[in-house]
Amino acid sequence: NGTVSALIKGLSYQALPSARNMFTERIEQSLYGFTWEATDLASLIGEADDDGAGIERVTPGAWLIVGGDASASDIVSRALTAGGATSIRVSRGERFAEVAPDHYHVGLDNTADFGRIAEMIGPDNLRGCVYLGALESESSQWHDSVQCCIELKDIVVTLAAGGVSLSLAIVTRSALCVDQEQNTNVMSSVLWGLGRVIMTEHPELRCCLVDIDGQAPNEDEWMAVLVGNHGEEEIVFRRGLPFVHRFSRIRFDQQVEEERPSSNGSVPDVPVVSLDQAAQATTNGKASGNGHATPPA
Repeated sequence: NGTVSALIKGLSYQALPSARNMFTERIEQSLYGFTWEATDLASLIGEADDDGAGIERVTPGAWLIVGGDASASDIVSRALTAGGATSIRVSRGERFAEVAPDHYHVGLDNTADFGRIAEMIGPDNLRGCVYLGALESESSQWHDSVQCCIELKDIVVTLAAGGVSLSLAIVTRSALCVDQEQNTNVMSSVLWGLGRVIMTEHPELRCCLVDIDGQAPNEDEWMAVLVGNHGEEEIVFRRGLPFVHRFSRIRFDQQVEEERPSSNGSVPDVPVVSLDQAAQATTNGKASGNGHATPPA
């Protein structure tokens, strides 16, 4: 029937508020997560390198601006021009065609079309690519996101084939939640997943993910993001303010309600059962449904 190995009479346990706080603080010191922290344009411009200031370090060359509406493409083009580069616009079409000076149409899922443009520019003259395809449609339909991923795949294959270090910026709108907001274009978030894969598999492309809201960045902000010496991989603009992703310590926001002991120091409304009765009840194989040992009848 079992043997009682230990018997302790008059033992009680009470959690002290100070001990609980110490335990909570120890947990908080070990909790980390990704958070969005506000920054400024000076941080995005970055430190000057050996050749000059952070924003003036851009060497002359060509950037591809793929997709996007006319207003978005124009402001990005002006920002690149202000940074010392030229831009070539690429948009979707039924087949490859030059529709205007420095403006080409490419067919969907046709890597050769992007390759022809890159060959015309020359590997030594190509500096990077800004992908704005996710800004063309706000319908948040799945086929639009798949189409963007196919297009982005073709761009990555083309850029990686050159074997040189380039810059790739992938721009979405309202694909992420920042500061407890609602993301209105959740399907575009798949591009962030693809972008993070690109960062791992093609670090030479220096991929940077950028998410904007209804208040699009101005020319100076685009110039800082695209040609600044910041090294950021993920940037979000909300209400005209830039945010960057940081891995930082997380604090508990909710307060834990303290239990107040009674005036004599014992915890109220807790049944007191002597341990000899509990041990005997356990030996006899009896226990209550709530997990507390109960004395035998």
